[in-house]
Amino acid sequence: MYFLSEKYPWDFVYDFKTSHFYSVEKIKDDVLDILTNQTQKDTQTYHEALNKKDETLCGKIKKKPIKNLCIKTLVIEKAELLGDEHICNTIKNKGDRQLCENKRLYGMAVRNEEKYFCDQISDVKLQADCSERVDSIILDFILKSGKSDESMCDKLGDSFFRECIKKINKNQKDKVYENNLKAIKTQDCSLFSNKTDKQNCEDTALFEKAKTTSDVTLCTEIQDADMKKRCLQQVSYTNDMVFFKNATEN
Repeated sequence: MYFLSEKYPWDFVYDFKTSHFYSVEKIKDDVLDILTNQTQKDTQTYHEALNKKDETLCGKIKKKPIKNLCIKTLVIEKAELLGDEHICNTIKNKGDRQLCENKRLYGMAVRNEEKYFCDQISDVKLQADCSERVDSIILDFILKSGKSDESMCDKLGDSFFRECIKKINKNQKDKVYENNLKAIKTQDCSLFSNKTDKQNCEDTALFEKAKTTSDVTLCTEIQDADMKKRCLQQVSYTNDMVFFKNATEN
């Protein structure tokens, strides 16, 4: 065991075990090895304590700064996870206690999907990060719900609001397109609530049926003028070719 005097910075140290004085240069490497090994052990215990969420492991750490950091980190994580406002009061340092309270509010905001808690965070950067995190969770929920009500986007911040409106409109278009394909295949245009989309579906269904059955009278029931014209031309031409083929063959 070596004794190094801070009050009297002599160029030698005293070894209590052998009762001898040694030069600092002679035992310097031994001292550094001891300190380094202890730091490594404490660091390993620190990470183990964080992984296991076990405060008792923090007590086994020898170096006080690492031990205090270990305890403080676990207390803050506990406050963020549970949301209990009394947990942060166990921290003596004012700055660390405020950090704990901010993290606690962050956790409350995320769990409740409510930016009200973010607004109470004193750290501006963490407050902004909290609001973005909550907006992201809300936007994800809106899109997964499959609802197309744009008013659901109102509670979001500017960038997330624009993204929400954009994706809802895209989802609406995709849904109309899918319904259109389904309606044409099943000839069930009642899938459409919009009058224009429903009429377009019915005209398309008549066009497809006219081509399949070669019944040109179905074309006359089409409301859209351009589609009616194409239907009459195409079905009539097909019928004429059939008649021509039958006439030449017989």
